[in-house]
Amino acid sequence: MTAQAGAFREALATTTDLPAFCYTASVRRAHLSHRLAVVGRSAAELAERLAAFEEGDSGLGISAGETPSGYSGRRLVFVFSGHGSQWPGMARRLLAEDPSFRAAMAWCDGHLKPHLGWSVLEHLDSGEGLPSGPRTQELIFALQVALTRRWRSLGVQPAAVVGHSMGEVAGAYAAGVLSIEDAARLIHVRAGIQERLVGNGAMGVVGLPESQARAAIDEAGHGERLWVAISNSARTTVLSGDPEALAEVLATLKRRNVFTRRIDAAGAGHCPLVEPLDRELVARLDWLRPAPTAVPLYSSVAGGPLPGEAFDAAYWGRNLREQVRFSTAVRALANDGHGAFVEISPDPLLLGAIEQDLRELGTDALLVPSLRRETDEFTVMLGTLGALHASGHELDWSRLYPDGGRVVPLPSYPWQHRRHWLPEPERRPEAAQRPGGHPLLLRAIGAAGSGTLMSEALLDEATLEHLSAGTLWNTRAVPAAAWLEMALAAGRERFLDGPLTLSEVRFGEPLLSPDPGTTAQLTLSGDRFTVRTGPGELRAEGRLAPMGPHELDAQAVPSEEPGGTDLDPAAVTAWLTASGVGLAGLRVTGARREGHCTLRLSQEPGGSVATPWLLPPAVLETALRAPALASGESLPGAGPGPLPRFVERLVLARPVQPGQPLTIIATAAQVCVLDPEGSLVASLTGVELRPPAGAPLPEQTRQRLSQVLYTQRWEPRPRQRHAASLPARGAWLLLADRGGVGVQLAELLAARGESAVVVTQDDAAGPDGLEKLVHETLRGPGCRGAVHLWALDLPTDAVTVTGAATYDSVLRLARTLGSTSTARPTWYVTRGGCAVETPAMAGPTDVDAPAQAPMWSMAGVAAMEHPVAWGGLLDLDPLVPAPAPAVEAAAVLAELLSPDGEDHVALRAGRRYVPRVARDRVTEVAPEPFRCSPEGTYLVAEAGALGPRIARWLVDRGARHVVLAGRDAAGGESADLPSQVRGVSCDTTEVDALDGLLTTIAREGGGLRGVVWLAVDWELGDSEAVGQRELADATRERAHGAWLLDERCAALGLDPELFVVFSGVASGWGSLGVARQAPADALLAALAHRRRARGRPAMCVRWAPWDEEGLLSDRTRSMLVRAGLEPLAPRRRSRRWTISWRRATGPRRRCARWTGASCCRCTGRRAGPVRLAERRRRPGRRGGGRPACRPARGARRRGAPRHPGRRGVGGDRHRARSRIGR
Repeated sequence: MTAQAGAFREALATTTDLPAFCYTASVRRAHLSHRLAVVGRSAAELAERLAAFEEGDSGLGISAGETPSGYSGRRLVFVFSGHGSQWPGMARRLLAEDPSFRAAMAWCDGHLKPHLGWSVLEHLDSGEGLPSGPRTQELIFALQVALTRRWRSLGVQPAAVVGHSMGEVAGAYAAGVLSIEDAARLIHVRAGIQERLVGNGAMGVVGLPESQARAAIDEAGHGERLWVAISNSARTTVLSGDPEALAEVLATLKRRNVFTRRIDAAGAGHCPLVEPLDRELVARLDWLRPAPTAVPLYSSVAGGPLPGEAFDAAYWGRNLREQVRFSTAVRALANDGHGAFVEISPDPLLLGAIEQDLRELGTDALLVPSLRRETDEFTVMLGTLGALHASGHELDWSRLYPDGGRVVPLPSYPWQHRRHWLPEPERRPEAAQRPGGHPLLLRAIGAAGSGTLMSEALLDEATLEHLSAGTLWNTRAVPAAAWLEMALAAGRERFLDGPLTLSEVRFGEPLLSPDPGTTAQLTLSGDRFTVRTGPGELRAEGRLAPMGPHELDAQAVPSEEPGGTDLDPAAVTAWLTASGVGLAGLRVTGARREGHCTLRLSQEPGGSVATPWLLPPAVLETALRAPALASGESLPGAGPGPLPRFVERLVLARPVQPGQPLTIIATAAQVCVLDPEGSLVASLTGVELRPPAGAPLPEQTRQRLSQVLYTQRWEPRPRQRHAASLPARGAWLLLADRGGVGVQLAELLAARGESAVVVTQDDAAGPDGLEKLVHETLRGPGCRGAVHLWALDLPTDAVTVTGAATYDSVLRLARTLGSTSTARPTWYVTRGGCAVETPAMAGPTDVDAPAQAPMWSMAGVAAMEHPVAWGGLLDLDPLVPAPAPAVEAAAVLAELLSPDGEDHVALRAGRRYVPRVARDRVTEVAPEPFRCSPEGTYLVAEAGALGPRIARWLVDRGARHVVLAGRDAAGGESADLPSQVRGVSCDTTEVDALDGLLTTIAREGGGLRGVVWLAVDWELGDSEAVGQRELADATRERAHGAWLLDERCAALGLDPELFVVFSGVASGWGSLGVARQAPADALLAALAHRRRARGRPAMCVRWAPWDEEGLLSDRTRSMLVRAGLEPLAPRRRSRRWTISWRRATGPRRRCARWTGASCCRCTGRRAGPVRLAERRRRPGRRGGGRPACRPARGARRRGAPRHPGRRGVGGDRHRARSRIGR
């Protein structure tokens, strides 16, 4: 901060436009946790104060502080002083220099003048002396009202109000209890009655607590002549009563070295001498009708908060007669969490007393004045504004510049240019092996009451070494034996000791080169088990059961037969290694083949087999390959041999002892593992070995594709415990649903001392209805943030255009709340609006409420365009039957008031999940190159400009019948297409037209083999021009037809084996200028999820824009370049396209993939709409790998803030590269 102060001081020496300099610094810069504010009337004065800060001085006009990230400031109290803060010439200079303050004073003067008969404003302008006696109260009141209005015009809103004696009148006005008309009339009546006290009694202050002051009065014997009138603090008390009795007590205390001072008061107030004037005041206020409080009002008569209705005529009689318990009220404020006090007075009279009480309580607080006697008033006021800012209050600085301002260059962040090495990340806590436990059972969790056991294994480098992982195609592969060992370990966990049997075991594709930290999860439910390494990544499944002793005794144990042919152990070892078997710690010492195969194995001490396995994976993997040897497989084989695909039965009789020699005897039908005594250790029957489905891509190609293909995964993330933050000023704006969640949320907030404004869709009906309600909230109680719950009212069983109004409200709300630099986080709530797939789930999951899915993409756009209004997204559990609104409201409240940095959250089955985007590593065995069937028809729907390109691609891969369907597909480029392609004009959003097209295709023979939906839109535009109608049109044209096509295919009995939809990447991750596309893209992705969840093929490919003539406008190209992105060239696009389609038809079909996308994106002060998977640094590496995308030529590398809280795209690029999962 000192370096930044110096940089600004030097910049001030050369600035030629000081207002623009200050405007840019306050309004157009993001405000971080370390803050400094200085006040000055010239560049020289500002520079002087900056220099003073650099030297360690703090004085008038200099405020510095540090506030925790995300902290919105202490709860603020307006303190209205009583009589005694006035001074001649007060506010005169401020009235001359601040037009807004003068306007506020003139407004108040207009309400006072009819009662006074003279003008307060003219009196203050003249600089004349003060009115005599109680009439000064009217002048103080006018000044307090004007200051209140000025503070509020600057965006400073109190969380509570307290007044002292006559100051309670202005305080009641500030709290909304009294109108300005009633308050002006009340202070006039009160001052007039109090004039009759002049000369009746006296008052004095003593430096004693109230109890000791009373004791001093009683000790002097004046209990009937002198009373405690005011308790200002724990150390200051005011006495009132008979002048002679007061003088005697003050003199006695002074002799005891106690502070005493006679107060220049017109008479004795707040004591019995006031009677019967208090009763007269009550009678003359019979017209008073107080209103409920808009801001909590703490009474200095009662010593705590009172409802507005309590401040009736009788209360003001007590205010005149009874003791002022200001100290008690201050302590109540502190105990209720208030920590900032702004005194509303011409000179600070009460801040010292407040400080004494807070020190007694051990509480720290910010204490600042509005004005100060004979001190530059505008500097004092702006200095207080700076102090509030430095202490963490979020202020709307634009209010200082009602006419706006010009942006000028300012000093950038003062980097210190020191090296800062990041520490090596520690191994994840959950990866720690349980003491004495199995290496593949890091933790075993039993689901209460369900009989389901779940366990996990971390496939890190150490685990792969222990597994003796072999290689396939020069790539490390996790052995199939690992999944069998994991299942056996789970069986031992459930059934304890005794033989185990696995049956009907099927293997998925081998797992090649797993990412560091990949987790394998086994689920054992009943007798069925599955092992998965991710959504849709089934590695093994089968049955698990204990085996009785009599069943084990019935197992036939083969014996070695004499004769046969000896095999070279080295050749057998080479063949096993080429087949992908890792033999670390295991050595083949002998081999013989004659009708069956016999292998002799020795376990090397200290090798991987020394790990406490039940059946060492190296041994089991060798046993799985033994049937191939028994059948006469040639030695050695070229390339990978056959891989295990099925095991009819595996029996584990007893665990293998470490270091124990073993013998494997195998036939084509059975494999037995024997110990040195010839006893059965394990047997396998019905082992099926088949060649791999295909070879993986070349290493160079895999690495290149891994840089540009991404996938999304969901991870469980329990809420981190954070200290509850103090309630901030302003109300929560709740866009409430009709199901009651919003109403329950408002009640929960109220129970925590928070306020809420509930708005329904009916309330916001009409043009600009929502914007008007938001502005009313901003002007009224203020807005702390918002919760958007309208999506919960959308239908869950249909996709219609009726959701456009709800989608449109997302941008309208964000645009209105984000129009200033003040952070007002907005949370968007859905129920079933996203598909959450985790390794524990049995298969693809559905988007249970597809009509709510666009809320996620629209919220992403809102986050990018209005980052200061970004809070997050929460998806409630759609599978909870008849969810209780109170329970769901509590879940929303937890995200609002206890944030942990996660801004995309989904709740499922009592667990909290968060998404992560990671590189989609192209390492698994790929199927054969994609080929179209020459039989049947491939439908390219909503063809447009992309249609001919896709049609040619399909024909090149074997398709003989391709139909281009769209509104104008019959003309255009169709004449240049191959003969196998024909264009059909068809409105795919109309049921009859679509049925006619599908029926024609079905009659032509071969049926419908594939569908490609091409209604992709890459055009960027101004979101301000996007409204409900534009969203409805885009959704109808691009998404509803795809849903209708899926529905009609099912109704007509058509089951295409290929179903691919194209959409844009920007609306999937959130970007600028894609508001029109976002809802349709989300609905297309939801359709793919739904099809897969119902067992039908589907894939949604989110493409970056294609770089071809006619597809992108000049404006879109320009916007992409400014964002640091470059459209996909045909050569780069073709390879990614081919791989995506191969995988779409292969055994591991993905629902959504981002292709050619960039992770470079604008982010707000909070996390943006995309979270990258945490990168686990490998030892010896620094920095990131290859970039996720190339920056466009000419794109800026360092992004200066274009908006408060928003960083330039280029500035985030390198950070994105270093964090992306590898």
